[in-house]
Amino acid sequence: MFIASAYAQTAAVAATGDNLISMVVQFALVMGILYLLLIRPQQKKVKKQIARLQAIQPGDEVLVSGIVGKVVAANDDLLTVRVAKETDIQVMRLYVTDVLNKEEAVKKGK
Repeated sequence: MFIASAYAQTAAVAATGDNLISMVVQFALVMGILYLLLIRPQQKKVKKQIARLQAIQPGDEVLVSGIVGKVVAANDDLLTVRVAKETDIQVMRLYVTDVLNKEEAVKKGK
């Protein structure tokens, strides 16, 4: 009385080719949306930052880890930045946080 009768149920229908194709299409759509919303904008931002760093020339003011200075000399990877009177430091281009005179940097990047 307290125990209900147990009946054997039919086995679940195996995944057919239509279900597999549907799952693949859904996965592709999700990956496409993620690419368009997340990956592509980040790649554009990185390319723009690299272009700004490559456009740094002597005379530009830069921010390096909280230190503001003026670029005195520049070669491929290293910048010589004057941070105080007769005080120069060498930093790698990749560690420059920002170029402070942005109008000139934008013109050089184009």
